[in-house]
Amino acid sequence: IGECPYNNFCDFETPDLCGYTIAEPDQGLGWEQEQSTDDQSSDHTLGHSLGHYMVANSLTPHIQGRSARLFTHQYTEQNICVRFWYKLIGDVEFNIRTLSVGNFLSPPYFTAKVQRGYDWSFGQVTIDSMEAYQVVFETVDPGIELEGQLILDDIYINVNKKCDPLAYCDFENGDMCGYHHNTRFSDFNWVMLSGELGSSQNDWDVPKVDNTLGTAKGSFLYLHMTQNRNERERCIIESEIVPESLGVLCLQLYLNI
Repeated sequence: IGECPYNNFCDFETPDLCGYTIAEPDQGLGWEQEQSTDDQSSDHTLGHSLGHYMVANSLTPHIQGRSARLFTHQYTEQNICVRFWYKLIGDVEFNIRTLSVGNFLSPPYFTAKVQRGYDWSFGQVTIDSMEAYQVVFETVDPGIELEGQLILDDIYINVNKKCDPLAYCDFENGDMCGYHHNTRFSDFNWVMLSGELGSSQNDWDVPKVDNTLGTAKGSFLYLHMTQNRNERERCIIESEIVPESLGVLCLQLYLNI
């Protein structure tokens, strides 16, 4: 008996928007739930034209600083990890901030301004607050005569947990931690396997243990090079965006060749 608990995952496939609320449109700029028009613009959840997502468009006339905001329900946990998929097309700014005690805390926890095109990009950010707050997904009009669009889908919010380090992945949670295939420039794909497969068959030269756990239960990405591959064919995976402001970073990985 009582109110149903909020779902900390939202794919925007239902009219209730998982309890998210949309701020009153600011002079025509606002979020809308939309459905894919074709498989080329498919949503992230279903991957085809029946899927839904949230869209905010930069509209004319342009007014600098005009914003559209999408709000979650209120959280009281000090730490949450917000994971999401988005498309940033054209000229528009995407921020994630919090609303607490009637004030938008600044600076934003997450900002993206770079044109990313029509492929889905992964993002994640840790929210750390001592006060109750709502998470706010915000798009801002830059005030210039260029069109822009922000598309948002599949938001995961893990409470009482900080996000993993930027671009980190051990492939042990059944997903690729936001790493994704670049379908435009890849001729074939990496596959996620485990040492159990390596122990059970001989067709592929698959490792029998992974590097993380050191057992057959561990997972890893595998690239199968066959004699049917043509010269210069390639397979590309991309991480989430690494902000330029972070400066020089160290990339460490383990290979089995």
